[in-house]
Amino acid sequence: MKRFEDVVKCKDVTEFNQFVVEYLDGSVYEGFDSVRGKPLEPTRLIDPEPLQTGVSLTPTIKWEPVEGAHRYNVYLYRYWGQQIHSPRYLGLRDTAVMIPPGDLAPNTKYVLQINAYDTPAGYPTFASELRTEFTTGGTD
Repeated sequence: MKRFEDVVKCKDVTEFNQFVVEYLDGSVYEGFDSVRGKPLEPTRLIDPEPLQTGVSLTPTIKWEPVEGAHRYNVYLYRYWGQQIHSPRYLGLRDTAVMIPPGDLAPNTKYVLQINAYDTPAGYPTFASELRTEFTTGGTD
């Protein structure tokens, strides 16, 4: 077990509260200070509504902004667990994203996850998550 007396140096290494602790024995611990700032509240989905059916195959997903959030990631999963991966849904600064043609299948249930992060890039100190589901319609 490490003791405070064993610390040689402790320093901030980024503006995102990352720190490094160096011990007398040469070992190093890297971590993030989670006591600064305040936790983020989950967002509220505007469109589509949670559990909505008949959703367009090219919907614009909209949510309320989260106080203190700098970016959002949007994840879509087929209901049985397959993630639809697309870099265009990551690092969003806006509170809406249009899903392009071909990403969603007709008459399919999806899980929608929206994560809010308190840092513009890198590892967040605080994050929040909204998770819900919707079902697409047959055609647009």
